[in-house]
Amino acid sequence: MSCEWTLSTKPQYRQQLRDYDISLVASNIFGVTVQNFTFNHFAVVIPDAPQELTAVSTGPHSALLKWSISNTIHSFLRSGVVHKIKYQVAKSEKFYNVDASGLKQSKNYTFNLTNLPYAHMRYDVRVYVKSELAEDTDEFWSYSYAFFDTESEKPSRPPDTAVGAFMRTIINSKREIYFYWKQLEDYERNGPNFTYHALVTQDDKTKLYTPMKDKSMSFIDIKDAAMSAVQIHLKSVNSEGSSANSSYLYIPSDDNILEGPASFTKLAYANGTYALYWEVKNIEHIENYTLFWCEYNVSRSCVGRMNFTYLDSTKTFYITDYLPKETKYQFAISVNNGMKSSGMYWAKCDISHDIIVMYAFPVTLSHDKTGKNYVTLSWKMACSLQNNIILAYNISYCPVVNKFFCDGQVQNKSILISPEKNQVNVTGLRPYKTYRFTFALNTTYGLREVENATDYVTTSPDSPEKPVNVTVSDVTSNSLKISWDPPEVRNGIIQKYVIYNYSTEIDYVKIDDLTKIKKMEREHLQLKDLYSFANYSLRVQACNSDTLCSKLDDSDAVFVRTSIGPPSELNAPDVNNTLSLLYWKEPKLRAGTVDLYQIKRIKDDSSEEIYNTTQLTYEFTFCQGVHEHETYQVRAVNFDDDLYHGALSGSSAVILTPRSQNRSVTHVGPWSEPFHYYCKVRNEFVMIFMFMGLLLVGIGMVYGSLKLYRRYKRMEDIKPELPKGLVIPEKEINKYGFSNWNPNKDDKSASSDEVRLLPNKITVTSSDTKQDAISTPAHTNSTGLSELSKEPLERQPSTSDESCESSLGSDTAIRQHALKDEGEGSSFYTDDNEDETPYISPHVFNKLPNSGYVQHTIPDMKSEYVKSAPVVQESLQAPGLPTTSSYVMAGLSSPPTFTTGGPVSSSLGSQLPSGYVCPENARSHSFMNFPRLGPSPTKITSPESLPVLPMTPPVKTITDGIQLEPLARPKMGLDIKGLQQKPNSGYVSPGDALLHKHLSIVTGGTGVGSEPGPGPQPETTLSPDAYCRFSWSKDPTTDNLHSWLAEAPPFDKPDLTEMHS
Repeated sequence: MSCEWTLSTKPQYRQQLRDYDISLVASNIFGVTVQNFTFNHFAVVIPDAPQELTAVSTGPHSALLKWSISNTIHSFLRSGVVHKIKYQVAKSEKFYNVDASGLKQSKNYTFNLTNLPYAHMRYDVRVYVKSELAEDTDEFWSYSYAFFDTESEKPSRPPDTAVGAFMRTIINSKREIYFYWKQLEDYERNGPNFTYHALVTQDDKTKLYTPMKDKSMSFIDIKDAAMSAVQIHLKSVNSEGSSANSSYLYIPSDDNILEGPASFTKLAYANGTYALYWEVKNIEHIENYTLFWCEYNVSRSCVGRMNFTYLDSTKTFYITDYLPKETKYQFAISVNNGMKSSGMYWAKCDISHDIIVMYAFPVTLSHDKTGKNYVTLSWKMACSLQNNIILAYNISYCPVVNKFFCDGQVQNKSILISPEKNQVNVTGLRPYKTYRFTFALNTTYGLREVENATDYVTTSPDSPEKPVNVTVSDVTSNSLKISWDPPEVRNGIIQKYVIYNYSTEIDYVKIDDLTKIKKMEREHLQLKDLYSFANYSLRVQACNSDTLCSKLDDSDAVFVRTSIGPPSELNAPDVNNTLSLLYWKEPKLRAGTVDLYQIKRIKDDSSEEIYNTTQLTYEFTFCQGVHEHETYQVRAVNFDDDLYHGALSGSSAVILTPRSQNRSVTHVGPWSEPFHYYCKVRNEFVMIFMFMGLLLVGIGMVYGSLKLYRRYKRMEDIKPELPKGLVIPEKEINKYGFSNWNPNKDDKSASSDEVRLLPNKITVTSSDTKQDAISTPAHTNSTGLSELSKEPLERQPSTSDESCESSLGSDTAIRQHALKDEGEGSSFYTDDNEDETPYISPHVFNKLPNSGYVQHTIPDMKSEYVKSAPVVQESLQAPGLPTTSSYVMAGLSSPPTFTTGGPVSSSLGSQLPSGYVCPENARSHSFMNFPRLGPSPTKITSPESLPVLPMTPPVKTITDGIQLEPLARPKMGLDIKGLQQKPNSGYVSPGDALLHKHLSIVTGGTGVGSEPGPGPQPETTLSPDAYCRFSWSKDPTTDNLHSWLAEAPPFDKPDLTEMHS
């Protein structure tokens, strides 16, 4: 039983009383008992917890606390209270007690909490209170708590590091260095943004490095370091600054790196104890060893906090018994000798005495050859164990399901291999099955599995077994449905199913859905485009690839005949006129029994008539009642009266559907191509064909006439007439060497002078007139092109002096030699009088691309040999000779030297061959033989400035006409060495048209400012071998050169034999 007094009960609880006297009266039928109790109220009271506990201010290692007690305790608890203060560092379970005995009784309290161990750390502080008279037990204490953070300061110390706390790898003559240190605890960081700074000095160069927080705060990676020594100073750094001191690590040059231990083995026990063994060779003096450890990591680097300790040089093993067993650890060791060190070497052989997986034993299990039912396994180990620890290798294997787990329905198998071997051939496997092989060690401590020593191998695929439960249904005239189940043993992935009719592949099903394959669902295929009323023997083949397919057995074939359908189209019928029969052939595809043939007959454009027959012929009377033609077409018809529409099978695997109604079905084939039987030909078509034929004949005749007319025009000769002033009088003709020449002689052929004066085959090189020149090669062109208008100018008669004559006898022989050289190969000059014609063959002159016209061959007047005309070299062309020179060479063997009075070049050129023609005067004297030319003038002559000879008589001014002056015959030659050809534009101005026609030398007149008009006549005693100086009128109306040639006396052809001799 109990009683409770509160402020609301009667009697009321009185808080201010120190002592309470309580009488307990107990009564029953036997009597009454009274008990009296007295207790100290203040000794058993539990005060309220402190109120408003806070840290008013904080420092790096202190905090000012403030709190108060309740009014009830302060007013009524006259004995007073006692305080107790405790604090706890964050992430730590330990509480630290603070002496608070110096606190005096008060309602409000303050306390300066000092000597806090860590800056920038969260603390949990608790303030306890109890009555001073109460016992010191937990039940009488009340407390409040508060959290506060101390302020930041610089780290108090640098990280610890050890000799040999580095690893290095050589890559392309450079070193990649990892160096380690022991991290500070979290409560030692003393501020935010904590990290480590490493000042790395190598070859008098210092560089600052910081660790990567996302990887590890225990090491720094230096890439592309040199082979020289490295000095490292480590400091702890936060936002307030760095530690006052630094740690020092020396990495020797690569030449001073010591050799590491030959072997380093770790034996792990389940209770967290590790036994470490190592062996060092080839090192004379060892100062000590540094042993490192950290949590296990596959990359062999300390991601977490690293620890280390120094071991005496005499030790070769070490046992740890202080590490927690819940964590796996990895160990490394370095060999040290003064400033030299080997760096960290990790334990390669990790074996456990307990039945746990050996997670650091370096074994690589792999497979080499894989077949349909075997696999070859091999393994490699990076270390060898001492004291015969390994007794045998154990390899266990099983087929897997769900990628990693063994198939529970198949018992696992294992093989024991001698420790001297590193390869085994496992047989008796199933095709295309994935097996898991696990490598383990049979040691003196029992069977030990090795972590990561597992290999998954899939055997090669093989041919699958044949599909099962093949059925045929939904048979029609051109299709059916075939179904089957996948093979029970697939030996791979089924890629396709092939359907065979007898031994011919007719269709296939490609499997792309792997989910469907795994579910082993039944497959279906609708065979379409089949022949009607045809027999099929169907088989299904499963294929894992193009070469791995199931076998085809004749006993597995399913026979079925398709239903009756329409026959195929017949060929067009034909007619036997003798027997008046229409006949045709059977259809290629009968699709049934072919019960009837139908014939469709259409007369002209009237309605069709249908005839039925069961034969392949039908007798007709053709063209009866037909005006023009009649058309015939035939087709075949099948009647379906069968219960199963003609389908047939003797196997239960074929499901046939009977007809639903008892009536016949007719299958009509398509009509054949029409056969047209013509009874009358239409007259209008005949008229059209005749008209088109006559039209084509007329067009051909017109075209031929035009061609003949153009041919005739090209063959027509033009006879030029010389001006009267150029005619030699008969009485004086005996003075010259060509007395046989008579101008009145009836000679229809043109003189040689005319031929030379005419442009012959090629007149101009203008693109506007080139086509005309080529189209009429033998026609003497009597027109020139205007340089301004590009239009032809009509030739007009002109006047000329009559006393100047030219030597015409010798050039006729020259021309005849040229014509003979052309031979009969010319397609134009083929007349019988070819040897007598005065015209030059169009093939005699050719146009060079940059030098003018060149005569093919010109006979030498002094010998009977004919010189061929080589290509005119640029060095033989004389640009100094103007294209408008008014001098005409009249047969002189050594022409005079034209000069303007200036200095004459002293260089002598080579003799110009008779076959060469300069572009400037090709038309005027291309057929004349000039053995040598005189020196080139120093000034280019022009029509306005004619050359002057020292022996030339005074020029007689004429107003219109041609003036001939006798010239002396100089003995000097013209040097043309080094001269270059002046480009020829190919156009002829209107004023020069007469020159192209007669002399082929273009001039601009007798002088600057001269007026055309009649003038004095030249002397008649001029020798034919002399040079003549001409002046002529530009007025075509006064051109009399043609009349002069017409009136000149004729002369006989010279004897070429005599000339050659």
